[in-house]
Amino acid sequence: MIKYYLVIVLAVLLSAVAQLLMKKSAARPHKSIIFEYLNPIVLSGYVLFFCATVINLYALSHVKLAVASALTESLSFICAIITGRVFFRERLTRRKIIGSAVILVGVILVAG
Repeated sequence: MIKYYLVIVLAVLLSAVAQLLMKKSAARPHKSIIFEYLNPIVLSGYVLFFCATVINLYALSHVKLAVASALTESLSFICAIITGRVFFRERLTRRKIIGSAVILVGVILVAG
Protein backbone atom coordinates (compact mmCIF):
# COMPACT_ATOMS: atom_id res chain seq x y z
CA MET A 1 0.00 0.00 0.00
CA ILE A 2 2.87 2.38 0.76
CA LYS A 3 3.92 2.06 -2.88
CA TYR A 4 0.71 3.72 -4.02
CA TYR A 5 1.08 6.53 -1.49
CA LEU A 6 4.53 7.18 -2.94
CA VAL A 7 3.00 7.22 -6.43
CA ILE A 8 0.57 9.89 -5.22
CA VAL A 9 3.46 11.91 -3.80
CA LEU A 10 5.23 11.64 -7.17
CA ALA A 11 2.12 12.94 -8.92
CA VAL A 12 1.94 15.87 -6.50
CA LEU A 13 5.61 16.69 -7.07
CA LEU A 14 5.14 16.61 -10.85
CA SER A 15 2.18 18.96 -10.48
CA ALA A 16 4.26 21.28 -8.32
CA VAL A 17 6.98 21.47 -10.97
CA ALA A 18 4.31 22.10 -13.62
CA GLN A 19 2.93 24.95 -11.52
CA LEU A 20 6.42 26.43 -11.17
CA LEU A 21 6.82 26.39 -14.94
CA MET A 22 3.43 28.04 -15.43
CA LYS A 23 4.22 30.79 -12.93
CA LYS A 24 7.64 31.35 -14.49
CA SER A 25 6.03 31.77 -17.88
CA ALA A 26 3.26 34.00 -16.56
CA ALA A 27 5.83 36.43 -15.15
CA ARG A 28 7.40 37.04 -18.57
CA PRO A 29 6.18 39.26 -21.38
CA HIS A 30 5.05 37.41 -24.51
CA LYS A 31 4.88 38.33 -28.19
CA SER A 32 1.22 37.47 -28.46
CA ILE A 33 -1.63 35.97 -26.48
CA ILE A 34 -1.19 32.70 -28.38
CA PHE A 35 2.49 32.50 -27.48
CA GLU A 36 1.55 33.26 -23.88
CA TYR A 37 -0.26 29.91 -23.71
CA LEU A 38 1.70 27.92 -26.29
CA ASN A 39 5.36 28.54 -25.50
CA PRO A 40 7.90 25.84 -24.56
CA ILE A 41 7.71 26.54 -20.81
CA VAL A 42 3.91 26.34 -20.70
CA LEU A 43 3.84 23.29 -22.97
CA SER A 44 6.30 21.56 -20.63
CA GLY A 45 3.96 22.36 -17.76
CA TYR A 46 1.03 20.87 -19.66
CA VAL A 47 3.01 17.67 -20.28
CA LEU A 48 3.92 17.39 -16.59
CA PHE A 49 0.30 17.97 -15.55
CA PHE A 50 -0.76 15.21 -17.96
CA CYS A 51 1.88 12.83 -16.54
CA ALA A 52 0.77 13.67 -13.00
CA THR A 53 -2.84 12.92 -13.95
CA VAL A 54 -1.96 9.54 -15.45
CA ILE A 55 0.13 8.63 -12.41
CA ASN A 56 -2.65 9.77 -10.09
CA LEU A 57 -5.20 7.64 -11.98
CA TYR A 58 -2.95 4.61 -11.48
CA ALA A 59 -2.79 5.29 -7.75
CA LEU A 60 -6.56 5.85 -7.54
CA SER A 61 -7.13 2.33 -8.84
CA HIS A 62 -5.39 0.98 -5.73
CA VAL A 63 -6.14 3.49 -2.94
CA LYS A 64 -9.45 4.56 -1.44
CA LEU A 65 -10.69 7.79 -2.97
CA ALA A 66 -11.03 9.62 0.36
CA VAL A 67 -7.43 8.82 1.29
CA ALA A 68 -6.02 9.62 -2.15
CA SER A 69 -7.96 12.86 -2.36
CA ALA A 70 -6.91 14.01 1.11
CA LEU A 71 -3.30 13.17 0.39
CA THR A 72 -3.25 14.80 -3.04
CA GLU A 73 -5.00 18.02 -2.10
CA SER A 74 -3.17 18.59 1.16
CA LEU A 75 0.28 17.81 -0.21
CA SER A 76 -0.42 20.05 -3.21
CA PHE A 77 -1.18 22.92 -0.88
CA ILE A 78 1.96 22.33 1.17
CA CYS A 79 4.09 21.99 -1.97
CA ALA A 80 2.71 25.30 -3.24
CA ILE A 81 3.72 27.04 -0.03
CA ILE A 82 7.22 25.53 -0.05
CA THR A 83 7.92 26.09 -3.74
CA GLY A 84 6.54 29.63 -3.56
CA ARG A 85 8.96 30.38 -0.76
CA VAL A 86 11.99 28.67 -2.30
CA PHE A 87 11.63 29.74 -5.92
CA PHE A 88 9.68 32.99 -5.77
CA ARG A 89 10.65 34.35 -2.34
CA GLU A 90 7.01 34.48 -1.26
CA ARG A 91 6.44 35.29 2.38
CA LEU A 92 6.06 32.36 4.76
CA THR A 93 3.95 33.48 7.69
CA ARG A 94 3.39 31.82 11.05
CA ARG A 95 -0.21 31.25 10.02
CA LYS A 96 0.87 29.32 6.91
CA ILE A 97 3.27 27.20 8.95
CA ILE A 98 0.60 26.37 11.54
CA GLY A 99 -1.94 25.66 8.81
CA SER A 100 0.49 23.33 7.04
CA ALA A 101 1.18 21.48 10.30
CA VAL A 102 -2.56 21.03 10.86
CA ILE A 103 -2.93 19.74 7.30
CA LEU A 104 -0.10 17.23 7.81
CA VAL A 105 -1.69 15.97 11.02
CA GLY A 106 -4.99 15.58 9.18
CA VAL A 107 -3.33 13.62 6.36
CA ILE A 108 -1.65 11.33 8.86
CA LEU A 109 -4.99 10.72 10.57
CA VAL A 110 -6.82 10.03 7.29
CA ALA A 111 -4.10 7.96 5.62
CA GLY A 112 -2.92 6.16 8.75
